Amino acid sequence: MARPLLPLLVGLPLAMRHAPTEAEAGEDVLSEILIVSSSTAPATVTSPVSGSERLQVIDVIRGFALFGVIWMNLFVTTRAFMPRAVQAALPTAPLDRIVGFLGEWLVEGKAQCLFGVLFGVGFALFTDRVLRRGGDAGRIYRRRLGFLLLLGLLQLFFLWFGDILHDYAALGFLLPLVRRWSGRALLATGLLLLLGSEFLADQLAGPLVWLDPGLPAPVSVQTSHGAFWNALSDGDYRSMVTTGFQRVLRNYGRVDSVISTWGPIAGQFLIGAWIYRQGWLQKPAAHEAATRRAVSLLLPSGLALSLAAILARQAAHGAVAETLAGLLNTIATPWLAAGYGALLAILCGARPNGWAVRGIAAFGRMALTNYVSQSLFYLLVFDGFGLGLVRRSGATADLAMACGLFAVQVAVSLWWLRHFRFGALEWVWRSATYGRWQPFRA
Repeated sequence: MARPLLPLLVGLPLAMRHAPTEAEAGEDVLSEILIVSSSTAPATVTSPVSGSERLQVIDVIRGFALFGVIWMNLFVTTRAFMPRAVQAALPTAPLDRIVGFLGEWLVEGKAQCLFGVLFGVGFALFTDRVLRRGGDAGRIYRRRLGFLLLLGLLQLFFLWFGDILHDYAALGFLLPLVRRWSGRALLATGLLLLLGSEFLADQLAGPLVWLDPGLPAPVSVQTSHGAFWNALSDGDYRSMVTTGFQRVLRNYGRVDSVISTWGPIAGQFLIGAWIYRQGWLQKPAAHEAATRRAVSLLLPSGLALSLAAILARQAAHGAVAETLAGLLNTIATPWLAAGYGALLAILCGARPNGWAVRGIAAFGRMALTNYVSQSLFYLLVFDGFGLGLVRRSGATADLAMACGLFAVQVAVSLWWLRHFRFGALEWVWRSATYGRWQPFRA
């Protein structure tokens, strides 16, 4: 890839916010970049955009990615746990195959990739600004991540088994170790982790010697998934928590599972930190032409690569073929995610006050609140503890629910930010980080 296009790996060339005022200096810059953060932009995104326009691009990319998370959380749940016979008997089964294929091709994995790289960018930006002011970046950073880790673990065990916050927070504690690494070391290690974690996991498969879950061993994936599906669909909350806890112990009790989960995320973090080091984000206007070129390069080729990865996986027979198909998907996922990010940057620059841009930006600014609210939706509407729609939901119904929930959260976010500076959980998070209640009302 040509050097001017490298920062577009995550689609963020126009994402640098305005220079902080004295009052803003020292504010947690992670809240500008992290997927679950709030911004320090003006309290309403309905006003004309000026100096905060570049921050709006971050909000829009974050909001776009979070919609993908809603959809994929529902889709992957039904695909992974719903028995095949139940899926085939759904009245929407023929359409589900088409919608499911589109979801796998266009969305699956791409949103999480954007999130991971954004976290790495945010870490580098945070430490740079706070340390330049002489602040205690480490203490603030640890408190910020500590709150996120606690929230993520609570959600993982009691609300949503697919939580990603705890993984981000746990790995985030390791990022200070690479703060003094050279740019080349960050990039090389990030690419190695991103592209090689699955292969390494296959070579090191087995239990961790220091962790004995104390569970009956060899439980097949099918048996584990079947037990979890029964608890999820029947509305047995206690059983869901118990089987979910066992699944977590099994996942984090195996070397291959830990590497395949944390390796790519760590790689995304390091690549994000490397991108910030290059200085491209500090001069976004200089890269607008490169952004447009990147859209024409990354988007069509990313779509082709993602499609090829699916076809290769379906046709793969044998370990070697499956490994090659997996590697192709590993390359295609960040490539297409970069194309999406670049396209969103162009759209935001062209129509910064458009209703779609403003709505998605508001949704992205309240990402933590919206993310946890989605988990409540899964519990009370999707799972068997509530309306039990999971028993009747194929890929088509999953997409319909995702679009409906997204529309409601966009409307609520627009209304909320007219009256308050931050989302509800963003405000609690910020207050916990600094040890004092922060201003709340707009």
